[in-house]
Amino acid sequence: MSMVHRGLPVLNFLIYQGCVAVYLEMAEEYAIENLIAYTECYLQANVFNSLKDCVQVLTSCKRLVGLEEVTIIERCIDAIASIVCCSDIKYRNVALHGRAKEALSESTSRSRNWWTDELRHLPINFLKQTIHALRTKGLQSSNIAEVLMHYAHEALKPYSLELAGNSIPKCKEKGEGISSREHEQRIVLEIVVDLLPTDHGIVPISFLCGLLRIGYALDTTIACHMELEKRIGAKLEHATVEDLLIPSSMSCTGEPLFDVDLVQRLVANFIQQDAINSLSSERKSAQQLDDFESPIRLGMIKVAQVFDSYLAEVAADHNLSPNKFVDLMELLPKDAREHDDGIYRAIDIYLKTHPMISMEEKLRICKCMDSQRLSQEACFHAAQNDRLPVQVRVQVLYVEQVRLHGALSTLSINDGLLQALHTAQKMSSTAAGRISSPSTCHASVQQENDALKMEVAQMKAHLDHLEKQQLCNAPGSRKKANSVKRLVRLVSRKVGRKKPTKNDNTTLQGTGSKNSKPSKTGSVGMGNSGSKKSHRKWVPHKRKGSVP
Repeated sequence: MSMVHRGLPVLNFLIYQGCVAVYLEMAEEYAIENLIAYTECYLQANVFNSLKDCVQVLTSCKRLVGLEEVTIIERCIDAIASIVCCSDIKYRNVALHGRAKEALSESTSRSRNWWTDELRHLPINFLKQTIHALRTKGLQSSNIAEVLMHYAHEALKPYSLELAGNSIPKCKEKGEGISSREHEQRIVLEIVVDLLPTDHGIVPISFLCGLLRIGYALDTTIACHMELEKRIGAKLEHATVEDLLIPSSMSCTGEPLFDVDLVQRLVANFIQQDAINSLSSERKSAQQLDDFESPIRLGMIKVAQVFDSYLAEVAADHNLSPNKFVDLMELLPKDAREHDDGIYRAIDIYLKTHPMISMEEKLRICKCMDSQRLSQEACFHAAQNDRLPVQVRVQVLYVEQVRLHGALSTLSINDGLLQALHTAQKMSSTAAGRISSPSTCHASVQQENDALKMEVAQMKAHLDHLEKQQLCNAPGSRKKANSVKRLVRLVSRKVGRKKPTKNDNTTLQGTGSKNSKPSKTGSVGMGNSGSKKSHRKWVPHKRKGSVP
């Protein structure tokens, strides 16, 4: 039998021929070059070295039953794994031998995982066996994840937008059955979830959320849901608001209700995993990071930011009860948020959407918000928000008043400190200019005394000249001269009292003549030009026989 043409019909015929040969036991022990040997020779030469032909053979075998005794399936799967792993090793060797990834051409980058597009044609049961073979041969987990993600996009074609996180699947009406196509898709989804690598950071969280969204639409098993929820919760800090907006399977209204119970479980899984990571990080003694700089703390802050945005989205749901809304706001711990502006925004939207709730429910909702952790803009908005209860608005005003008072006190203290510092600097500079050494101070005082003595001497000389000119004048002129003399004496006394120094007696005596003597009142004589009366001390005369 001659098989010249290679193609799908020939491969189909080859599969049937191999099955018939095995069934009829057409082995070498009965005849040389029997049908089994001939088929094996052709497969080895033309099929097992081609990935495309191996995939076509496996695709043809999915409708055949009773192939347990035929080894062609296992041999095709092993050939696929060998071809893929060799291709991956060649690419890695090219990158290691001096060719950076940026320098690779577009064709080389496109042909890196060329086998990914070929494997998408495999039936799901053969894909499962192929993935196990690839793992056994050491294919990287990132490549395996890429194969499964590409396969899921092709197999779940009607839900490809959900895998990208850009759409929401339509709910089924109550009592509506599932088609055979959807049944196959459900099996594909469950197997893909089971085969996905568990390595951190390989599978995007948006893809996992898309699988979970489709899983609810296809009614997959609870085990599949729990596995996806566990994986999503472990990397919740990388999620977006669109990833968490998963519709509830309990309602099919025009505006879908979001599954808040699912998000509660996701956040609970994240908090549990975060607690485990915190304990493990505390046990590390070397180079422990600060709490606000650790990756665990940053992850919690990111989750809080995304979750606050999620609260703002679900707050607009008219069917969301106040109790459920309060439970959502109380999920994260208080220290998870940097501020409560996101909580206030969600509360404002909820009160606007649900104006008919009671005052008790409003107060209970507002208790989830800490007024002291609101920003200045949020406080300004809350103080004028008529939807908030009066008690809450008064509390916000009080907090803002206390904050303003503290800010003003801080400013006044800072201004006082600056003014005191400026005054101290000014005083110190002035004092530094005034304060000098004792010798310098004594010299300046001595100069002032010398100048005053010079002025007094000039006045005395001028007075003597006037006396000589008016000796023969009338008595009135003499009286005038005497008044001038008294004026000079008065000036002399004042000069002696104005500048006292350590050598008071010397300084004062220098202002007059050498023969001047102090009077009883402590005044200084003015020499011969002064009064000619002498002041003598009176001593009482002792009588004879008097008793002392």
